[in-house]
Amino acid sequence: MSESIELSEFIAEQEESDAKKYARLVEINEWIAALKEELSDLETELGAKQPKKWEDVPNIGRFERYRTTAKTTWDDQRLRSQCIQAAREQRIATDDGEIIEDPVERAVFVLSTAAAFTWRVGKVEERTGLAAFGIDADQYREKEKGILKVKLVSKAEERQ
Repeated sequence: MSESIELSEFIAEQEESDAKKYARLVEINEWIAALKEELSDLETELGAKQPKKWEDVPNIGRFERYRTTAKTTWDDQRLRSQCIQAAREQRIATDDGEIIEDPVERAVFVLSTAAAFTWRVGKVEERTGLAAFGIDADQYREKEKGILKVKLVSKAEERQ
């Protein structure tokens, strides 16, 4: 199929029952995009107005106010140094429990666990990201506050 094919041409080439399904799929995706935009606008507007951290509404759920993060700036040089230090000083094991003896392999493992395109904060209990190696991410980053928003946490989500 050509990359420049128009949606109408693509749909016309499909079996009749599939063509209707593709057209409906496109329509639903357009609705979802519009709803996501409206949802974000409402979350932002209500986030600025809701005075409490949360509001419980019977039979609906909880409206929670939170602040987004506009930007995070990492101290990459110091974090890389901390990761290398952790690789030198700690016994490092792979996910299957095998101890990594080679210091270069340990350093590569620590860096790849703690960072990809950005630094992974991780959780100590899950042995993921920087936290897995005892590194406090907050010491190496500056977060620029974003806007306040509100989200609805349904009763079903609360129970999980």
